Amino acid sequence: MAKQVLTISDISPSGNLKKGVIQLPITEARIIASNDIGVKGATDGGTASKDTDPILERSNGATDKSLRLSWASASVIEIQMPPVAYPPDLDDAQPIVVNILAAMKAGSVDAPVITVSAWEGVGDTNMGGDTAALSTALQKLTVVLAAADVGAYPKSLTIGLKPGAHATASNDAYVYAVWLEYTRKA
Repeated sequence: MAKQVLTISDISPSGNLKKGVIQLPITEARIIASNDIGVKGATDGGTASKDTDPILERSNGATDKSLRLSWASASVIEIQMPPVAYPPDLDDAQPIVVNILAAMKAGSVDAPVITVSAWEGVGDTNMGGDTAALSTALQKLTVVLAAADVGAYPKSLTIGLKPGAHATASNDAYVYAVWLEYTRKA
C-alpha cells in the first residue's frame, strides 16, 4: 500500500490538517418511500438489504466482499444518509464537498448522474446538486455545497442520494462509499 504524502498546504498554521472528513456509512442509509422513511414491514422499515430497492449487497460473494448499494436498471429510489452534526472545527466560510465512490454495471444510452440533496438543520432549503455522469469505471463523484449555504456550528446536515434514469437492461448503478470533506478552522 502506498504511503500518502502530505504537502505543507495540507497543514494549517496551527499544525492541524486543514481537511476534515466525515464518513457516511452506506450500511446506515435509509430507503425513502413516497418522500418518507418506509414503515415497519415495508422495505425492511427503510433499511437496505438484499430484498429491497435499492439493495445492499456484496460485489461478488465468492471473489469480492466489498459492500455497495445497487439500484437495478430503471430504479430511481432515493436513499437518505444518516444526519451529521457539524464538528466544532468546521470553517463555515468554506464549502463542504459531498464525495461519492460510484460506478455503473454496463455502458448505457443513459449516462445517469446522482442527485445529491443536502438539507442543513431544520426548515432550510436544498443546497445540493447533481454529480457528473456515472461510468463503468469506479470513480469519485462530487457535489460542492457552497460556503454561502453552510451555516455556523452547531448545525446538522442530512444528505440524500437518487440516481438519474438508467433504463438500459442490466445497467445497475452502484454506490460504494459516501463521505464529506470540510475545511477546519485555523
